[in-house]
Amino acid sequence: MDIAVKTMDMVSTGLEIVSGGIGYSAYEKCGQDIDVETLDALAECKGVICGPVQPRTDGRGKMHDPLDVLKTHMGLFAMMRPFETYGNHGVSGVSAKIWAGTTAIGRDAVETRELDGITLTKYVRMSFYQRTMRLACADMKLHGEKEVACISRDDIFPESSALFRQAFDETFGEGFERAHLNVIRWAEEMVSHPLRFRNVICADLYSNVAAGIAAGLTGGNRLAPYFYPGDNTNLVYINRPGDFQPDGTANPTSALVSVALTLQYNSRIPGADTVMDALRATYAEGTSTPDMGGTATAREFADRFFRHLRYALYPATDSSAMMKDTGHRACVEAALNFEETDRVPVNNFALVTAARSAGVTVEEARWNPKLSAKVSVDYALKTESDFVKPVLDSQVPFIDLGMDVSMPENDYGRVHGKKATNAEEIDDLALFDPYAAAECPNFTKVFVESLEETSRILPEDLHICGLSWGPFTTAGYVMGMEDMIMNTMMEPDLVKKLVAKVTQYVSGIQRRMVDAGATVMWMADPSSSEDMISADMFQEFSHDAIRKVVSDVKAEDPSIPAFIHICGKTLDTIPCLFDTGADCLSFDHAVDPGQAKKAAAGKIALMGNIDPVQQILYGNPQGITEECNRIMGLAAEGGGFVLAPGCETPLMSPDENVLAMGRAGRDFFGH
Repeated sequence: MDIAVKTMDMVSTGLEIVSGGIGYSAYEKCGQDIDVETLDALAECKGVICGPVQPRTDGRGKMHDPLDVLKTHMGLFAMMRPFETYGNHGVSGVSAKIWAGTTAIGRDAVETRELDGITLTKYVRMSFYQRTMRLACADMKLHGEKEVACISRDDIFPESSALFRQAFDETFGEGFERAHLNVIRWAEEMVSHPLRFRNVICADLYSNVAAGIAAGLTGGNRLAPYFYPGDNTNLVYINRPGDFQPDGTANPTSALVSVALTLQYNSRIPGADTVMDALRATYAEGTSTPDMGGTATAREFADRFFRHLRYALYPATDSSAMMKDTGHRACVEAALNFEETDRVPVNNFALVTAARSAGVTVEEARWNPKLSAKVSVDYALKTESDFVKPVLDSQVPFIDLGMDVSMPENDYGRVHGKKATNAEEIDDLALFDPYAAAECPNFTKVFVESLEETSRILPEDLHICGLSWGPFTTAGYVMGMEDMIMNTMMEPDLVKKLVAKVTQYVSGIQRRMVDAGATVMWMADPSSSEDMISADMFQEFSHDAIRKVVSDVKAEDPSIPAFIHICGKTLDTIPCLFDTGADCLSFDHAVDPGQAKKAAAGKIALMGNIDPVQQILYGNPQGITEECNRIMGLAAEGGGFVLAPGCETPLMSPDENVLAMGRAGRDFFGH
């Protein structure tokens, strides 16, 4: 169910998702197969996804199926199962929906037949035949399909078969290409011509036979859920993945198809199509679980599926239709490859400064993605930067983590308090999924939507930067920075436990930003500074976490350059970054640029390192130009260098000072 809930949350804009109890969990709670809270919720729900449930045997040996109770409560007596071949796991191109009525209460006719010494009795209710036909007909009209087959068997139950065919003919009139077949004849035709039948309606007695044949053609019965449609609500039952699958390898296909069906029948057809396209793409690339002959675990299959789903839902908007290639990204790429071009790339290292320059408050830009994007793009062009970063307040995600964060009108947020200070609290720490907007509405608005808008309006090929704290710094906010630094000596395993936990969270944030439009991975990790921990401690507590985040991002898009910013002293730490996969270290003005260049040894590019306060905030254009030339003279020769302030551009920095830095980079090699 977890993968179904996560998928629904990613795709279902505007749908409220609630959970309920059924089966043993409900029975243990209240003595009923469905608990009272779930019954109340059902009255409000238009769609229900039910995970596999086990029948219950009471004290008298009587079997109780919670699914039957649920269907009866919802008034659902028609069933459809969608079979499809995924990848190469069946006959290519097969897609068939098998419709049938389910057991009905009441009767319009009763037939009894002796067969091989067994007495078969069939109870018929015409209204349920008609309902099944009507729902199938509506589904075909929704998908623009005309061909439909009705299968029955006159030689066993002639009266009920006649009523079934009558309901079929009355429902599927002109405009449909109808076929009446005996179930045996249909089975022969389906096996010999498997692409012929896309919509099959069968009397309930033969639904398992029809489903078994369709399953054999498409890779297995467990892939197709059970769909019970109604006039005003519907239920999807996720098929049991198989009793003999090793732990952790259960195939999630039925759960994902269940989500698509629920979306489709709640008027979210584009969302349903997106889910199915992502599922097909997952199989097409060769990913499959052991039951399908593959080796992927359920988690690995889900990760690949979500990768395709994210690309479909959150494309890194290619604004090439309006964006001019003016050489920004090419210049940066050359520098990262240690190539000299006609100029040095420049990063204005600005966030809130762009809001001030545009005459709006940080608070206004922070919560308005369109304004955040516009002021930042305008400021990047105004200051001749090769990079742009919208007004991303790095403290906003902590709001979604349930922490106390104050938001000044013209400054970044301030995090107050701690979230996890001991092993138990770390175990209980709930970190949001950055792809689930319902879990992180503030991150989604301030980061995701701002990056999407920046990508959409970008007029030139500026590199778009996201922003997150590094894992070690994130852990410091969660534990309390002083406590964490103390614990690196007193309880190092506790710190490592927390860093390991938040690393995946930081990785998810970075990947989500790339999906939203960031073309650069930008991660600030000031707590990894030598002013706080030694290079040896960096290697012990921070190195592996940074490498993990960079690896995860590049696994999804190898073209994304990874920039790591560390404040303060970093000279001894620079060699520790060589094998993290990072492309560039943004270093502080506290480090001599010539010594930094020597320490980098051509193995990692550098970005920096003008004093942001004395020069950018309080200096003047002439002095800034001279300082830029001095720094570039020490660090830019031979490439591998991006000119920037040693830390973020201060809020009140004059525009002309930031522009002087931009022009210095453009003019350096010309001089």
